[in-house]
Amino acid sequence: MISLKNIILLCCLCVASFMVSLDVSIVNISYPYLSKVFNVNTESVSNLAIFYLLSLCSMLIIFGKISDSIGASRVFLFGSLLFSLTSLFCAVSGNFYILLIGRFLQGVSSSMISATTGALILQRLPKDLIGRSFAAVTGLGGIGFAFGSPIGSLLVENFGWHSIFLINVPIGILTFIFGIISLSKTYETRLKNKIDFLSSLLIFLIISLLTVILSLYRIIIEKNLIFLLWVLWFLLFFFFLYYEKKNKNATIDFSIFRNKNILFALISSFLIVCLFDGFNFIIPFFAIGAMGFSQELTGFLIGVGSTITILTSPLIGFLSDRFGHRKMCILSSVNVFLSSILFFFIQNFVSIFYFVIAIVFAGIGLIGFFVASPSLILGQVKKAQSGFVSSFIQVVQNLGAIIGIYIFSNFYGKIDIYESRKLLERGFHDACSFGIFLSFISIIFSFFAFENRAKGVLGAEYKDK
Repeated sequence: MISLKNIILLCCLCVASFMVSLDVSIVNISYPYLSKVFNVNTESVSNLAIFYLLSLCSMLIIFGKISDSIGASRVFLFGSLLFSLTSLFCAVSGNFYILLIGRFLQGVSSSMISATTGALILQRLPKDLIGRSFAAVTGLGGIGFAFGSPIGSLLVENFGWHSIFLINVPIGILTFIFGIISLSKTYETRLKNKIDFLSSLLIFLIISLLTVILSLYRIIIEKNLIFLLWVLWFLLFFFFLYYEKKNKNATIDFSIFRNKNILFALISSFLIVCLFDGFNFIIPFFAIGAMGFSQELTGFLIGVGSTITILTSPLIGFLSDRFGHRKMCILSSVNVFLSSILFFFIQNFVSIFYFVIAIVFAGIGLIGFFVASPSLILGQVKKAQSGFVSSFIQVVQNLGAIIGIYIFSNFYGKIDIYESRKLLERGFHDACSFGIFLSFISIIFSFFAFENRAKGVLGAEYKDK
């Protein structure tokens, strides 16, 4: 029988997943408006997404290790409270650069939540509830992402840009209260491994410096500085590899990459997320500036497309289990490939229906990958490695998002969306061509990522006092 405390915990995790996903899409749809408010170009406003993803991506493995040592519940609760505080900080930001700092801190709090949600499900909930719990958390996250665009458009149109951050404050407080109630005096798995702070620092520096270098390409003409930063990045990267190889308590287990099926699946996942997040960033600019849609209509249409996608997720999960995760990864890559082709020809079919269909194809492809790719990968590692591999999958996907936003925003450069319709159309056309190429490469890698399930991977033991 499911206890009341388990129900409250599941509600807490679902609300947290909804909150983090809502924050991503609710801000994404507002970038054109923020670009106008703060008088910055497309490249500059893209840093709001990049700074958020930078901190989220670079801190995931670190907080995963910390939660193994001090307990996932402590990290989760602090992350929920910090998310509310950083959202309030963003809402009261007086200029663009203060807002950038706030988005970075929001990413830190999101990484605390993302790194511990899965662990709390496995450690705190009964074994027969784990599968449904993951489905519920993923589903609520998808709903948050789907409704973020229309909600963001309505809030910006009626209450100003501050409201897209203020809405997170009560949700974060509610998550914290649910967490306090459900996470007190219950069993929690902790490892005796010490946190390797040097390894954690190196991971953060490597990912942070990579993001800084990509950003500097747009604003610095002097290439010598960028060259020196690349040299520094490679030195840090190779030192990290050497340190991890000699370290008995290594943060990253590189032996898993000897499995080409895992490696190919990770590469394919990286490419799909890179493409999807890149498109997700530039589509509002194209819809508003080139297609003539209003901010409110654009958000509504993206929300409709995302909602249709979410409604197909149970079927996608069933098909993945029934016919195999590899086949679903291939089919998902094909969907994204078709979506890129649809967007390529969108200038010839400027219609709301065509716009939504293209979004649905892309969304189904992404959902399919989120369902099938982790299962394909985790099915080939030992149970003791599943926690690290699960976090690493998120790191790869978030790195894909960072790189994707950087690459696709450069197709627009310093274009003013309210004055350069022809340039917007040309930039979007080039971005679609690149998207077709990326999705085709993803199909190839997915085809060669075979399933080879290891023993003792899936399932979890439920323990209680």
